[in-house]
Amino acid sequence: MSALYVDAVPPDQWNRPTKEITQPIARAFLQDAANDYSLQHSQRYADLEIMKHADLELFNALTQWSDRPELPRPEWPEYPS
Repeated sequence: MSALYVDAVPPDQWNRPTKEITQPIARAFLQDAANDYSLQHSQRYADLEIMKHADLELFNALTQWSDRPELPRPEWPEYPS
């Protein structure tokens, strides 16, 4: 997380994004995020019929949300050719 954000630490210093994040590390981070999202997308939140039995309260809330956005399909980072 320290590679992504600029935060005030003490009043006279800033926590700046590190330059130590290499392309392979960034790719692995994005791959992990895509895998996590894909798991959630496929297990509960995209299929309301499955959710109906797993979490009725969440199912009811989502079905009553009139302008609920459609979750995008998972995408993974491409590897250079």
